[in-house]
Amino acid sequence: IGLFGAVMLIVGRVVGSGIFASPGPLFAQVNSVGMALVLWTVTGMITAVGALAYAELATAFPASGGEYIYLRKAFGPLRKNPIPFVFAWAASFVAFPLAMASIANVFAKYLLYLAYYHPGMAADKIPAPPNYAVKLVAVACIWAVAIFNMVSRSSGNYVQNVTAVAKFIGLFIICIVGIVWLAKGTYLFHFQNAFEGSSTTFWPYGTGIYLALFSYNGWNNATYSTGELRNPNRNIPLAVAISTLSVTFIYVLTNVAYFATLPLDIIKTSSVTALNVGVNTMGPPGAYILTIFVMFSTFGTVNGNMFSASRVLLATAQNGILLPKFLAYVHPTRKTPIVALFVIAVITSALTAPGDFTFLSKMVTLVQWIFYCAAVVGLCYMRIFHSERLEKRAIKVPLPLLLIF
Repeated sequence: IGLFGAVMLIVGRVVGSGIFASPGPLFAQVNSVGMALVLWTVTGMITAVGALAYAELATAFPASGGEYIYLRKAFGPLRKNPIPFVFAWAASFVAFPLAMASIANVFAKYLLYLAYYHPGMAADKIPAPPNYAVKLVAVACIWAVAIFNMVSRSSGNYVQNVTAVAKFIGLFIICIVGIVWLAKGTYLFHFQNAFEGSSTTFWPYGTGIYLALFSYNGWNNATYSTGELRNPNRNIPLAVAISTLSVTFIYVLTNVAYFATLPLDIIKTSSVTALNVGVNTMGPPGAYILTIFVMFSTFGTVNGNMFSASRVLLATAQNGILLPKFLAYVHPTRKTPIVALFVIAVITSALTAPGDFTFLSKMVTLVQWIFYCAAVVGLCYMRIFHSERLEKRAIKVPLPLLLIF
């Protein structure tokens, strides 16, 4: 995997359902457009710092496995330190499957809403698809992704590259439409009153940050496949810097476009925001085009999660402790971890049944950020007490930034 593939892997994993599902609830919490945009910017900067910290860890320990490897290196062998196994178990069997289940449900909803939509129909009048149909389509999406990744390394990587480009095009269309509406003076919200009505208590901002962070989840994905990257010392720092800054800019601009093209009450309540933008600005063609791009986006995010989850499970099973060795089986010719992929697909399929997107996404964010912080704490610990372990690192993030993170 080269620089472009690494950037596409991160972008493909980050830009998924969050930017199409979180803006409304976040806006409802902070109650002003200005504060919503501030939170999207601040959380983007937080993830950029975290991504650079992970780049330092990945270049110091150039092996696939992500946090599992870093926590082992920081806090000692697995027999004396259960943290890496707890992470691997939580990531492989809880966080990644929950994320894929929630995102696959969004993919299914957009596909079925598109099937129910007819030209001339208002977006809020489209009949909701039956729940069983949503679950069946979500399971089909999960297994399609698993099979792509079983076929070959390049198949999953190809899917990631194509869907990452497609989702950028979709967001680009939304951003351009927003800019055009602003330039023409036809925008629906006057940004000179952006901070009017902002929440005055702390709790809504905490919840808003939580919702935004879910949308940025995935910035650490290139580090799960460090062993498969060409020239990781060069490509990992570049990939995380390019991808996190690009995604932050695009997310902020996309939110500006939402506020420019949709009434605020629709943003607060809609579950198909991209479709609403299409209907409101371009009519039926816009609804079809933007919905298809959302489907590409969510499919690619499931693919990125599947790739990363299988590598974490593979690295844990190869260690030979607490997990059976058969999970580490790699196909002799295809060189893909087909058993790990199969197990993860089964677990994820089961998790599509309970809960909805909001519930699943909250659980995912809680679990993932516990281990993001644990990895950065491990980096700080090695900086202070075991700096010799970091001799191979290609970059060094300023310690104050790590402490702020």
